[in-house]
Amino acid sequence: VIAVLVGRPKDAWDDQVVSKIVEAMEEATDRYRCPAAKCAHRRGDFPVATTGVSHGGGRKASAGATHNAAVVHRLVRNPALGRLGHFTASAYALAAPSLYQYSYDTLEELQNAYPNLEPPFAQGPWACSAFNLGGRAYSKEHTDHLNCPFLWCCITALSSFDHRAGRQLVLWDLNLVIDFPAGSTIFIPSALLRHSNLAIQPHERRYSFVQWSAGALFRWAELGYKSAKE
Repeated sequence: VIAVLVGRPKDAWDDQVVSKIVEAMEEATDRYRCPAAKCAHRRGDFPVATTGVSHGGGRKASAGATHNAAVVHRLVRNPALGRLGHFTASAYALAAPSLYQYSYDTLEELQNAYPNLEPPFAQGPWACSAFNLGGRAYSKEHTDHLNCPFLWCCITALSSFDHRAGRQLVLWDLNLVIDFPAGSTIFIPSALLRHSNLAIQPHERRYSFVQWSAGALFRWAELGYKSAKE
């Protein structure tokens, strides 16, 4: 098993979680000042607001990765997002316990060593997260090649759309086209599998929330918080 569509809880998920997060992301879309590289990029043509802990790209030590900090912090503090974070972490622990434990332990040790670093969720298995804004977020064929290759990233589809008429997730290397309903979450090794989404219909809106960990961050931690050269 290398990918799992974990779906969604059976409670009032739409009203209590999905709609609240979408409302916050619509507000953030209006307030977000998008750098050119964050609005049109190899993953698609939509604004991306990122936060969390990363490494590499010229950074000598781990650092937060945020743009428009006030907008992102407002999103992260949303109680509905906290519920989503708890659900996705619990689902990851159930679907892939070894991967979850390795990720959780590494990030816990990192926070103990560097208390000033702030992952998106205080007790979660992913170091970074991204809010795909704009209301028409669907990705082009790509791999997230800087992610830790053996870990799974977490993708949650948001808003309201007909998942049978668009927004399916395509895993090109596996020849799979997967129905991906709003409010659902899927785990995939995004560094290894080429993936994309089909477009939604012109009158529909679609956002997504993605969680992942950079490979360089885990390598840095494994080497005792030193670079490979050191």
